[in-house]
Amino acid sequence: MTSSVSSIYTVISYFIPQIKALPVFGYYISEHYLLNFQPSPAYVGQGIIMGFATTTYMFFGMVLGWCVLSPLAQSKGWAPGPIDDWKEGSEGWIMWISLSIMISDSVVSLAVTVVKAINSLVGNFNGESYHGVPSAGEHQGLISGDEIQSDEDITSSTYHGETNNSDSSVHSGSTSGCDSITVGEHSKSTNHAYKSTKTKRPKNRNNTDLQPKHQISGYVTWIGLALSCLLCVLATRKVFGPIVPIYATSISVILSLLLSVLGVKALGETDLNPVSGIGKLSQLLFAVIIPRNQPGAILINLISGAISEAATQQAGDLMQDLKTGFLLGASPKAQFIAQIYGSIFSIFLSAIMYKFYNALYQIPGPIFKVPTAVIWIDCARLVNGAGLPERVIEFAIFFGVVFGIISLLKNTLTKDNCKYYKYLKYLPSGVPVGIGIYNVPSFTLARFIGGLISFWWMKRIKSENSEKVKMIIFSSGMILGEGVFSVVNMVFTSLGIPHL
Repeated sequence: MTSSVSSIYTVISYFIPQIKALPVFGYYISEHYLLNFQPSPAYVGQGIIMGFATTTYMFFGMVLGWCVLSPLAQSKGWAPGPIDDWKEGSEGWIMWISLSIMISDSVVSLAVTVVKAINSLVGNFNGESYHGVPSAGEHQGLISGDEIQSDEDITSSTYHGETNNSDSSVHSGSTSGCDSITVGEHSKSTNHAYKSTKTKRPKNRNNTDLQPKHQISGYVTWIGLALSCLLCVLATRKVFGPIVPIYATSISVILSLLLSVLGVKALGETDLNPVSGIGKLSQLLFAVIIPRNQPGAILINLISGAISEAATQQAGDLMQDLKTGFLLGASPKAQFIAQIYGSIFSIFLSAIMYKFYNALYQIPGPIFKVPTAVIWIDCARLVNGAGLPERVIEFAIFFGVVFGIISLLKNTLTKDNCKYYKYLKYLPSGVPVGIGIYNVPSFTLARFIGGLISFWWMKRIKSENSEKVKMIIFSSGMILGEGVFSVVNMVFTSLGIPHL
C-alpha cells in the first residue's frame, strides 16, 4: 500500500515538479531563505526508520543554520551572493559551520573509541575484562538452564548447533571445565565478579562457534586482502595517472585498514559508523604528509579521504551483514561468495546508472545538489591553505568547541558514573545537526515528520515487537516505491516528455 502511494507521488512529481518545493511558509521566505517543504514519502519513511531523536537533531540543525545563521550572514553582508550560491551565498557560508560541527563531533567520538580500544587491548593482554563487562565464557555461565534448552531448540537445525564435546558440557547444564557446578550455581558465584571493575577471563574458553566448513580460510582472507589492496592502488593509478603518487595511495590503503577497525568497533558499540569523521581525519593527516605546493595536492587529499571512508563504510556494512547472518544461522562462507558476486555486478551497474543520470540531469543541479561533494572539496581546500568566507571562522570555532564538548559527554558518561545521564538525550549530537545545516530545509522537514510519526507509533505500541516490524515494513514501502519509480522518471526525462 505505502509502496503504491509512494510510486504515484513519484510519477506525479515528474509532471508537476512544483510539489517538490511547496512554499508552506510563504513565497517570500521560500525565495529568500529556501524554506520549503517536499512531501516525499521516501523522506518521511527514512525519518520513521531514523527515529525521533536523530530527526529532531537534524531539525535543530535546520533551524540553527537556515533560520538563524543564514539570515544573519545575509544581513551582515558576510554572504553577499544568492542564497543558493555555494561560494558567495549563505548556503556556502553555513556549510563551513556544518563542517566544523561534524568534524568536531566525529573526531572526539573517534578519539574516545581509540582510548576504549587501547584499554580493551590492554585488558585482553592481561587476561582481564574491564568496566565490569562479562566475557563470553561468563555470559555462558549466566544463562539459565531453560534459556539454554530454548537456544538449542532454535539452533538445532543450523550449524550453530554443531558443537564439539568440549561445548556440550555447557549445554547440558554445567560450565566448561567445572562439571560439578550447575549453571545456576555458577551464575550466583559470578555475581560479585560483575560488580567489580575488572574480572578474570576464563582460561578454558572455546571461541569456535561453527564448524570449519562454514568458515572462510585464512589463506583466502589474507590473499584476498593483499590482492584487494594491490587492485586499489593499481586502479587509482590507472584512473588518475601520475598526479596521484603510488606511495600516497599505498599509505591511504594502509591507513584505511587501521581506521576501519575503529569504525567497526564504534558501529558495534553505538550503532553509528563515524565514516564522516574518519574521512575528514584522513584528509587532515594527508594535509601533513603531502606538501601544499605539490601538483594535485587537493586531488590527492580527496582520494586519500575517499579510500579511508569507503573502506570504513564497507567494513561496517560487512560486519552488520555477518552479524545478521550469524543470528539467522547463515553460513559466512555462503555470504562471502554472495557478496563477491554482488560486488562484481554492482561495479558495472553503478557505473552504468551514473552515466545515465549524468547524461539526463545536471549534477550538481537543482535536483541533485550533492552537498556532500561540496563538503569534501571545501575540506580539501581548507587543509591545503584555502581561505574562509568572512567572519565564518569565529562561528566555526565556537560551534566546533560546543559540539565537541557535547560529543565528549555523550561518549564518556554512563548511567553508572553520572546521575544526569538521562538528560544527555536532550543535547543534540553533532553529525545530525551538521546534516540539518548543510542540507536544504525541504530535505529535513519531511524526515522530521517521519520522526514524529515514529515517536507516536512507538508510544502507541509500547514494546510489541510485531508492531515495530509493521512500522519498518510501512516505512520501507514508502522508500521502495519512490526509489523504483525514480527510474521511470528517468525514462520520461530521456524521452523528453514535457512537464505540465
